[in-house]
Amino acid sequence: MHLKSVWNGRFSLLRVEQNDASMEWRVIKYQSEFEGYIRDGGDKQAASLKSYLASLHSVSKHLGINIDAKILGSDRDIDELAERLSRMGRISEKNIKHYRSAMQQYVNMVNGK
Repeated sequence: MHLKSVWNGRFSLLRVEQNDASMEWRVIKYQSEFEGYIRDGGDKQAASLKSYLASLHSVSKHLGINIDAKILGSDRDIDELAERLSRMGRISEKNIKHYRSAMQQYVNMVNGK
């Protein structure tokens, strides 16, 4: 599997190539705003930002969804997505905890917290 982030002028797209015959596009809408939100919130470490983005991309990939305010706009959405990830049975609770942290940051940004 190969991952490539592509900026289209409004938001980043993540291309996931599973094999030579199939490709999927996954989106984190408002990714650049999310990056600014994390930086403006005092977390200047590139590693933290990359970790949050990688976690959101993983949620997107595992669940086959695009991340946006409609899908991920509340604490309830975080719980529902985390439960779906847990039910898959192949993602560790440790990883789900990391995903929850990234999703919480996204929800906070969406809600202006």
